[in-house]
Amino acid sequence: SASPPGQGRRSPSPPRTRVRLDVPSIEDADPVRRKERERQLALRLAEQELNEKEKEKNKDKDGNKENDRVVAAYDAAAEFAKLTSSRSGGVYVPPARLRAMQAALASQDKASPEFQRISWDALRKSITGIVNRVNIQNIKHIVPELFSENLIRGRGLFARSVMKAQAASLPYTPVFAALVAIINTKLPQVGELVLHRLVSQFRRSFKRNDKILCHSTTTFIAHLVNQTVAHEILALQILVLLLERPTDDSVEIAVGFMREVGAFLAENSPKANNSVYERFRVVLNEGTISQRVQFMVEVLMQVRK
Repeated sequence: SASPPGQGRRSPSPPRTRVRLDVPSIEDADPVRRKERERQLALRLAEQELNEKEKEKNKDKDGNKENDRVVAAYDAAAEFAKLTSSRSGGVYVPPARLRAMQAALASQDKASPEFQRISWDALRKSITGIVNRVNIQNIKHIVPELFSENLIRGRGLFARSVMKAQAASLPYTPVFAALVAIINTKLPQVGELVLHRLVSQFRRSFKRNDKILCHSTTTFIAHLVNQTVAHEILALQILVLLLERPTDDSVEIAVGFMREVGAFLAENSPKANNSVYERFRVVLNEGTISQRVQFMVEVLMQVRK
């Protein structure tokens, strides 16, 4: 049946063209020219919008980089705090990783405890490495390397390193004594600290009856007396203490001490040197020491002649 009038299907309307609201309309009598101008304006606006989006992206990237730097610095500080919470020198850190941690901490604050601790650890490793490499052939090259370090700040580290190295290798005692004597000419406070620590170590080892440590300490002191870092009165006081109440160990240490420093005492304090040998002769005549130590004293007398 035919549909009533007015209810038939509508014809499809023509498609509407989208009008950009952000593009201002251009008034121009020529329609072709107006279209071209609108097109160029739309291109400019689109380019401007793209540039703004790129700027926002770059801002986000910079913000992320800054956050990464902060996180990395925090991680370096936290990691180093964890490493240094243990005993100093007890954790091995690869050099590349250590340099990265130093750079991260240095970018923050050089007065911070973490940076001071890591610089102290680097100074300790450097001084210990230099002292462990010294020998007769390369001592003149080692000394400038040692002076390039901060020996005023690290004088305690130097004293500990040289005492530990000398106790581990007694044949190199003259080399270590010469090294201390060279440092003492420019920095007397360093030589004084080494000598004070050696005297304290000798007192402790003598009270504890630690023969090995006492022998190594007296050997080092003897060579420092030979190098005129210590006065000969110190050597005479040690000999008086060792021979005051003679035992096998004390007389043996005194004999080894005189073998090292006897020539220096004979040249600079001949009267005191003679009194020391007189004391040796009295101990020998008393016969309270063993045959082995008596033979050592007799050999010392022969060496003196």
